[in-house]
Amino acid sequence: MNINVIRQIIKEEIRKHEHEKLITEFFAYERSDFKDKIEQHIPIIFVHWCLIKYYQLINDFDNIYIKHWKKEISAQLLFLTRLKIKKNNSYNNRLKAIQQIWDDAEFTTDAYNLALCFEHKFNEEHIDVKSTTFQNVLKEWQKECEFIIQIIATNNLQQVNEYINKI
Repeated sequence: MNINVIRQIIKEEIRKHEHEKLITEFFAYERSDFKDKIEQHIPIIFVHWCLIKYYQLINDFDNIYIKHWKKEISAQLLFLTRLKIKKNNSYNNRLKAIQQIWDDAEFTTDAYNLALCFEHKFNEEHIDVKSTTFQNVLKEWQKECEFIIQIIATNNLQQVNEYINKI
Protein backbone atom coordinates (compact mmCIF):
# COMPACT_ATOMS: atom_id res chain seq x y z
CA MET A 1 0.00 0.00 0.00
CA ASN A 2 1.33 3.40 -0.84
CA ILE A 3 1.13 6.40 1.44
CA ASN A 4 -1.62 8.16 -0.60
CA VAL A 5 -3.97 5.19 -0.23
CA ILE A 6 -3.35 5.14 3.53
CA ARG A 7 -4.03 8.88 3.75
CA GLN A 8 -7.28 8.47 1.81
CA ILE A 9 -8.44 5.67 4.12
CA ILE A 10 -7.64 7.79 7.17
CA LYS A 11 -9.53 10.78 5.71
CA GLU A 12 -12.58 8.62 5.03
CA GLU A 13 -12.54 7.20 8.56
CA ILE A 14 -12.25 10.69 10.07
CA ARG A 15 -15.14 11.88 7.88
CA LYS A 16 -17.30 8.93 9.01
CA HIS A 17 -16.49 9.64 12.66
CA GLU A 18 -17.32 13.35 12.28
CA HIS A 19 -20.60 12.48 10.56
CA GLU A 20 -21.57 10.08 13.38
CA LYS A 21 -20.66 12.75 15.94
CA LEU A 22 -22.86 15.33 14.19
CA ILE A 23 -25.81 12.92 14.13
CA THR A 24 -25.33 12.12 17.81
CA GLU A 25 -25.16 15.81 18.72
CA PHE A 26 -28.25 16.54 16.62
CA PHE A 27 -30.32 14.08 18.65
CA ALA A 28 -28.72 14.98 22.01
CA TYR A 29 -30.74 17.21 24.33
CA GLU A 30 -30.47 18.64 27.78
CA ARG A 31 -32.38 16.42 30.20
CA SER A 32 -35.38 18.76 30.45
CA ASP A 33 -35.62 19.04 26.65
CA PHE A 34 -35.28 15.27 26.34
CA LYS A 35 -38.20 14.83 28.73
CA ASP A 36 -40.29 17.39 26.80
CA LYS A 37 -39.67 15.54 23.52
CA ILE A 38 -40.66 12.21 25.07
CA GLU A 39 -43.78 13.69 26.64
CA GLN A 40 -44.93 15.12 23.30
CA HIS A 41 -44.88 11.73 21.59
CA ILE A 42 -46.41 9.44 24.23
CA PRO A 43 -50.03 10.49 23.54
CA ILE A 44 -49.59 9.58 19.87
CA ILE A 45 -48.32 6.14 20.86
CA PHE A 46 -51.19 5.82 23.34
CA VAL A 47 -53.92 6.58 20.80
CA HIS A 48 -52.59 4.26 18.10
CA TRP A 49 -51.83 1.49 20.59
CA CYS A 50 -55.38 1.69 21.97
CA LEU A 51 -56.88 1.58 18.49
CA ILE A 52 -54.88 -1.53 17.61
CA LYS A 53 -55.77 -3.28 20.87
CA TYR A 54 -59.44 -2.38 20.58
CA TYR A 55 -59.74 -3.95 17.15
CA GLN A 56 -57.78 -6.99 18.31
CA LEU A 57 -60.12 -7.43 21.28
CA ILE A 58 -63.18 -7.36 19.04
CA ASN A 59 -61.41 -9.77 16.65
CA ASP A 60 -61.34 -7.32 13.76
CA PHE A 61 -57.84 -8.18 12.55
CA ASP A 62 -58.78 -7.21 9.01
CA ASN A 63 -59.16 -3.54 9.90
CA ILE A 64 -57.23 -1.76 7.17
CA TYR A 65 -55.80 0.80 9.57
CA ILE A 66 -54.00 -1.61 11.94
CA LYS A 67 -50.88 -1.66 9.72
CA HIS A 68 -50.99 2.13 9.53
CA TRP A 69 -51.28 2.47 13.32
CA LYS A 70 -48.41 0.03 13.83
CA LYS A 71 -46.27 2.12 11.47
CA GLU A 72 -47.18 5.24 13.45
CA ILE A 73 -46.17 3.61 16.73
CA SER A 74 -42.98 2.33 15.14
CA ALA A 75 -42.08 5.79 13.83
CA GLN A 76 -42.69 7.36 17.24
CA LEU A 77 -40.69 4.72 19.12
CA LEU A 78 -37.82 4.82 16.61
CA PHE A 79 -37.66 8.59 16.96
CA LEU A 80 -37.70 8.40 20.76
CA THR A 81 -35.02 5.71 20.94
CA ARG A 82 -32.72 7.92 18.88
CA LEU A 83 -33.00 10.84 21.29
CA LYS A 84 -30.06 11.22 23.60
CA ILE A 85 -29.46 13.02 26.87
CA LYS A 86 -26.38 15.24 26.79
CA LYS A 87 -23.60 14.30 29.18
CA ASN A 88 -25.21 11.09 30.46
CA ASN A 89 -27.16 8.98 28.00
CA SER A 90 -26.88 5.78 30.03
CA TYR A 91 -29.77 3.34 30.19
CA ASN A 92 -30.39 4.16 33.86
CA ASN A 93 -30.49 7.91 33.27
CA ARG A 94 -32.81 7.53 30.27
CA LEU A 95 -35.03 5.14 32.24
CA LYS A 96 -35.24 7.48 35.21
CA ALA A 97 -36.12 10.48 32.99
CA ILE A 98 -38.79 8.55 31.08
CA GLN A 99 -40.31 7.14 34.27
CA GLN A 100 -40.48 10.65 35.72
CA ILE A 101 -42.38 11.85 32.66
CA TRP A 102 -44.71 8.88 32.79
CA ASP A 103 -45.42 9.36 36.49
CA ASP A 104 -45.83 13.14 36.29
CA ALA A 105 -48.23 12.91 33.36
CA GLU A 106 -49.96 9.87 34.84
CA PHE A 107 -49.88 8.08 31.49
CA THR A 108 -50.42 4.76 33.27
CA THR A 109 -52.59 5.54 36.27
CA ASP A 110 -54.89 8.02 34.58
CA ALA A 111 -55.34 6.26 31.24
CA TYR A 112 -59.09 6.86 31.27
CA ASN A 113 -58.67 10.65 31.46
CA LEU A 114 -56.02 10.43 28.75
CA ALA A 115 -58.54 8.53 26.62
CA LEU A 116 -61.10 11.28 27.22
CA CYS A 117 -58.58 13.82 25.88
CA PHE A 118 -58.60 11.90 22.62
CA GLU A 119 -62.26 10.90 22.69
CA HIS A 120 -62.84 12.60 19.33
CA LYS A 121 -60.33 10.25 17.70
CA PHE A 122 -61.99 7.21 19.21
CA ASN A 123 -65.42 8.56 18.22
CA GLU A 124 -64.19 8.80 14.62
CA GLU A 125 -63.59 5.07 14.84
CA HIS A 126 -67.02 4.53 16.43
CA ILE A 127 -65.45 3.48 19.73
CA ASP A 128 -67.23 4.27 22.97
CA VAL A 129 -64.52 5.03 25.54
CA LYS A 130 -66.97 4.05 28.28
CA SER A 131 -67.56 0.56 26.85
CA THR A 132 -66.35 -2.55 28.65
CA THR A 133 -64.15 -3.46 25.70
CA PHE A 134 -62.42 -0.11 25.76
CA GLN A 135 -61.98 -0.33 29.53
CA ASN A 136 -60.19 -3.64 28.89
CA VAL A 137 -57.97 -1.84 26.37
CA LEU A 138 -57.03 0.68 29.06
CA LYS A 139 -56.20 -2.15 31.49
CA GLU A 140 -53.97 -3.69 28.83
CA TRP A 141 -52.31 -0.29 28.31
CA GLN A 142 -51.54 -0.08 32.02
CA LYS A 143 -49.80 -3.46 31.84
CA GLU A 144 -47.91 -2.47 28.71
CA CYS A 145 -46.54 0.87 29.94
CA GLU A 146 -43.51 -0.51 31.75
CA PHE A 147 -42.47 -2.40 28.65
CA ILE A 148 -42.83 0.67 26.43
CA ILE A 149 -40.78 2.72 28.89
CA GLN A 150 -38.01 0.12 28.79
CA ILE A 151 -38.03 0.00 24.99
CA ILE A 152 -37.55 3.77 24.79
CA ALA A 153 -34.85 3.69 27.48
CA THR A 154 -32.83 0.90 25.87
CA ASN A 155 -32.10 2.95 22.79
CA ASN A 156 -32.24 -0.29 20.78
CA LEU A 157 -33.84 -0.10 17.34
CA GLN A 158 -34.04 -3.89 17.06
CA GLN A 159 -36.23 -4.04 20.17
CA VAL A 160 -38.60 -1.50 18.63
CA ASN A 161 -39.00 -3.67 15.53
CA GLU A 162 -39.56 -6.80 17.64
CA TYR A 163 -42.15 -4.99 19.74
CA ILE A 164 -44.06 -3.72 16.69
CA ASN A 165 -44.18 -7.24 15.27
CA LYS A 166 -45.55 -8.49 18.61
CA ILE A 167 -48.49 -6.08 18.95
